[in-house]
Amino acid sequence: MAQIDAASRTILARTGMASAPTEAFALVTAQGGAITDYGWLLFPEALVDAALAGLRRDFGLYGRDPAHDIGLEPGRLHTGSGGASPMIVDIHDCSYRRATLAGTSKHVMTSAGTAAHVEDIAGMCFDLAGSGDAFRARPFLSLNVNHAVPPLRFDPDACGVLIAAARLGLPLMVNTFGQMGASSPVTMAGCLAQTNAETLAGMVLAWLADPRALAVCGARPMVTDLRSGGMAGGSGEQALLTAAASRMAQFYGLPNSTIAGATDSKIADAQAGYENAMAVTMAVQAGANLITQAGLMATSFEAYVIDNDMLGAILSAAMQIEVSAETLAVDSIDSTVRGNGHFLGNPETYARMRSDFVYPAHADRQAPDAWLANGAPTMNNAARRAVLHRLATHFPAHIPADTDAALQRRFDILLPVERMHRPCRSSSWAPGR
Repeated sequence: MAQIDAASRTILARTGMASAPTEAFALVTAQGGAITDYGWLLFPEALVDAALAGLRRDFGLYGRDPAHDIGLEPGRLHTGSGGASPMIVDIHDCSYRRATLAGTSKHVMTSAGTAAHVEDIAGMCFDLAGSGDAFRARPFLSLNVNHAVPPLRFDPDACGVLIAAARLGLPLMVNTFGQMGASSPVTMAGCLAQTNAETLAGMVLAWLADPRALAVCGARPMVTDLRSGGMAGGSGEQALLTAAASRMAQFYGLPNSTIAGATDSKIADAQAGYENAMAVTMAVQAGANLITQAGLMATSFEAYVIDNDMLGAILSAAMQIEVSAETLAVDSIDSTVRGNGHFLGNPETYARMRSDFVYPAHADRQAPDAWLANGAPTMNNAARRAVLHRLATHFPAHIPADTDAALQRRFDILLPVERMHRPCRSSSWAPGR
């Protein structure tokens, strides 16, 4: 990690970042940065040190419901969908359709195209919270910002989003998606060094925009299938690369997020299962704060339900084993082997039946005969039933009616409320219908 850090600093100080917008040039050069003869922006090591020392580490991400608050301090781990997938896998026929709108009392992650959009999003958040100060105290929405276009180029519009979000108090995921072997070196160490440099450049820029910026380190190096040039998000190399990037964020002590479980499969099948489990387990074991595992291009509600069972198992496997006189159970072992020879009837077994075990909601644990007698159910069928039930019965009701009406008047919201109360096939709705 020290060697990767040193290489990243060298990249920033010697090569720098291209395509920086005017405001980024001004912020960085005012604090010791330089511009090369060919227009690249250089980040001196002293500036990187100052930003790493000054970046905030004392914040979390909040839900409209406090039960869904997300802590980002070291050792805290959360998993979530990530948001911002442009497509949805239709539950009825597995076709891919455009995403529209959603409502939740959990923390919301989305993205914005321009700084002007950030101002609109912030205005909506401030109205919902009651004031700008109330939102800053409990920010319930954050932005995914892909500020870099690897290799080593800024996206000017995304930089504008990053700067605006930092100043308005919106938490931002400072994300970098380099493709190993395509837009970053083919070696893992080189890919990590470049991705880390690009991510640090975004973190520095957020800190310069506002020292109070709520910036989450989101290095997300990805793997390319060199046979085709496509992404290999479900590969073993991807799982290792993701874990290593998470460790680099922890090397700096920064709140961090990563993406794991971006399967190459197109549906919720066995391939999706093993690719998700491998990548998420590696990220969990590496100690990432926030693992967002939605598909990069599409979200599947059926996969969400299946993944929820998977995540319960993975998080259980990551628990620290409690060692004490009570849990070592020496006296219980002695009395049980001298008595009936099993522990099923012991009071402590019953007492811990619920507290110490996670039981899957949809994975099948029946004996084979019982499974056959019950129609040989599959996990996918159980997940589909759960999705259809939830879509038919759930409607988010955490926004007061008067606030919702005011937002409908202020913003061009095309999805009518009554449409969300009437779940049906996605193809039956279009703006204005």
